[in-house]
Amino acid sequence: MVYHFAMSADIHDTYFFLLDQPDHRRLDLCAYHIEYRTPSFEQAVYEAARGIAFSSADDAYRDWLAQGRTQGLPYAQGKDTLLKIMLKVKDEPELIVRWIEHHADIVGYHNLVIMNCGSTDPFFLGILHGYRERVLVLDYDQYYDNLSFPGANAALYGMLMRNCKYLTILDADEFLCGQRDGVIAHAYVKDILRAGSEDVHAGTWLTNTAPPPDTPAGGIDFSSPIAFSLDDASLREGTFAGKSVVRASLVFDINYVGHNLHLRQTMARMDAGSFGKLLVFHLARLSPKVVRARALKHLHAKGIVPPELAPDQVEGWLAQRLAAGTVDDAARVYVDRFMATGAAPEAQAAMTTHLLGGTGPEAQPDLAAALARIDFAGLLRDAFDRCAITLR
Repeated sequence: MVYHFAMSADIHDTYFFLLDQPDHRRLDLCAYHIEYRTPSFEQAVYEAARGIAFSSADDAYRDWLAQGRTQGLPYAQGKDTLLKIMLKVKDEPELIVRWIEHHADIVGYHNLVIMNCGSTDPFFLGILHGYRERVLVLDYDQYYDNLSFPGANAALYGMLMRNCKYLTILDADEFLCGQRDGVIAHAYVKDILRAGSEDVHAGTWLTNTAPPPDTPAGGIDFSSPIAFSLDDASLREGTFAGKSVVRASLVFDINYVGHNLHLRQTMARMDAGSFGKLLVFHLARLSPKVVRARALKHLHAKGIVPPELAPDQVEGWLAQRLAAGTVDDAARVYVDRFMATGAAPEAQAAMTTHLLGGTGPEAQPDLAAALARIDFAGLLRDAFDRCAITLR
């Protein structure tokens, strides 16, 4: 196929070209203006949202490219560009289907961007292949945490910032949700983003207190209720380390899309209205089988465990490394998870929810009370004063 790199006056639409043409997806094409027009665009829907009648379909499409996408306006029945959710993932077969379906309920499949960071599991790759017609899946051959830095991924972020109003990056064990007045629901995420004017929303991690049960086939039983901690210490830590939703036009100014209160340039864009509205259900506790598989993935990526090492040899290898003192602090957390040491004591359950199984809305008055106890403005001030890290 010949790619037509359009002049500025033509209709060029790289994002929807990559979304609509899965056989031609390459990460490097994000840097180009590819001449394309998606058949999913509905002029009448967009005109109603924009409040403008255009003289031609081409004029409407050009306006959508230049204005409508960054405003998050509807462009077809049930579709808009308000929020794009990027997933950085490597071999997460137990989580991927529920993650995709959960977030498609929030933003639609067309706003999900899955960055496949070197997966090799045939079962997982088969799942991704099954979604390729609906979800933009791109191969990313670097360490997955590098995706948090727009400056190091300029072509990708340049394309995304032209195609949405807000952007966030999640891991496969993180599930976004919105809350209003103690009620949680998928739909509240976009309601919150439409109603507010914040540059950055701080999504507070809610961490589960015990592993969800496994299915008979060895997966995760999302139909069962999952318990999450709401104690003050967990919520403060969850606000510090949770994930941000960032105004897309600012990603290169901030130069970081990731944890809420880790870097000064993210915190500088926050205010009191940034907190307590968006939640990220964090399945930090999974069954031992899943925990070991996920920890080993990180240990391979960090070069702590050679990829050719047989599974039954990993524990002995790590024991030797620990005894020799050759495991640094950055890798120690994954070593401890694999070895089942250093685990945090199980917190008392304060909230159970079926939301991750696809239900909602749910009334959660204990959640509202717990969030009301947190001095988010003070937490932001203290974190900013303590943080010495500022990216350039």
